[in-house]
Amino acid sequence: MREKLKNVIGKIFRAALDGDDIPEYYKVSLSETLALEEIPDIVHPSINGLVEIGRGCCRGFEFCNVTLRPLRWYPYEKIQREINVNVTSKKVSGCCLHAEDVMLYGSKNTSPNEDKLTTLHEFVVKKGDGGLSWSHCSLAAVASKPKFFSKIAEIIVQEQPWWGAEVGIETGSPEIARRIMPAKAHPFKAEEWPQVVRTGMGLMHDNKLVPVYTLIVGLPEEKEEDIIKTMELVDDLKGFRSLVVPLFLSLWAG
Repeated sequence: MREKLKNVIGKIFRAALDGDDIPEYYKVSLSETLALEEIPDIVHPSINGLVEIGRGCCRGFEFCNVTLRPLRWYPYEKIQREINVNVTSKKVSGCCLHAEDVMLYGSKNTSPNEDKLTTLHEFVVKKGDGGLSWSHCSLAAVASKPKFFSKIAEIIVQEQPWWGAEVGIETGSPEIARRIMPAKAHPFKAEEWPQVVRTGMGLMHDNKLVPVYTLIVGLPEEKEEDIIKTMELVDDLKGFRSLVVPLFLSLWAG
């Protein structure tokens, strides 16, 4: 791990010493990305009990470089060790499972791995103290497995009345969805995206998950009719417990 970090940081420092231009941003290449076994455990309590369960994403959105990183899921043992760091510290309570899509833990594609996700939640609920939440999950994964999602929800709400997660809606326009984030709706078609959102949000509402959902303002080639479809979708979601957060594309990309 240190060698790979040295390679990345060394390039920047060498450029500075040689008087070369320093890039405003440095994009770590796939060859420089840490392998699963090279990612260290936390050694001090994390903020808000955040426990990473994986890195990368299988959806590859055009506007999000995080989803372009290779997908790596942490083994149960590593997750348990990090939970133990938080629990034994007495400085944080609760556990926030963090991944680009917690619903896809252990999966190599956009279909949830039911056995691995169930096992993960069973031992996290038993070990955790102070509540469980998710950092992010996808509406498509929730909508694709409604009965299984309800099963996971039952595991969580047996110890607490509700839990939260961030989800990305971004647009209500099927055309925009098809053009810049076709895999976001998978295993559904991009053209079905608005209905996927309604279904997923309804399942979350029924199962006590309160999402914070994002909408991206200023998407490339967005037309008036696309904006109207997004407004109509937001109007359809008013009956569900949620919080909407608009994001400007330039800030997201930066």
